[in-house]
Amino acid sequence: MLMLKKAYKEIQVFYAVRKEAKQICCWNPPPPSGFLKLNVDGAMLYDQQKAGVGVILRDDKGEVLVACSKLEKEMISSEFIEATAMLRGLHFCAQWGVSKLILESDCLVLVNDLLSESENFTELGVLMQDIRRMLNGFQEVKVSHVNRLGNEAVHRLAKHAWNVLDIEMWWDFKPSFVSQAIWLDEMNMV
Repeated sequence: MLMLKKAYKEIQVFYAVRKEAKQICCWNPPPPSGFLKLNVDGAMLYDQQKAGVGVILRDDKGEVLVACSKLEKEMISSEFIEATAMLRGLHFCAQWGVSKLILESDCLVLVNDLLSESENFTELGVLMQDIRRMLNGFQEVKVSHVNRLGNEAVHRLAKHAWNVLDIEMWWDFKPSFVSQAIWLDEMNMV
């Protein structure tokens, strides 16, 4: 009986650790209280002097409401491109009338910067101030970090931007090159 209790306890610990790992490494839907989740990412192709941003907006069921790939001309730094992705995504959400939003990025430096509200007067700092102003325009907003593994779909959108002239958007539709990543997100939803 003692061995059975010990085995049961080990199984409980295993599943608790597995659930925590999923929450850290996987995309998780927003709460079903009217929030939408905006995932953003930037990607740079240094040798071709190209940068792209990806944006994907999903509901609490993981359904894609809109996805976007946009080519960017400015290549100051990878953090600058990530911040540009945030700003582009927030502009889109404001235009679409989103009121309750979770902004999620795999760039921990920028997420921490937004949460700390520190001031910085570099080009990146000015861009971060623009992002803060945009965030204030939503009824409710949260900023969170996701592991790169949980941001794969939007990373593919950012890399796809290297192949578009300016911008490509998909409404209520997921492009084929991100469908596998979205399917994996759906399979891992906690």
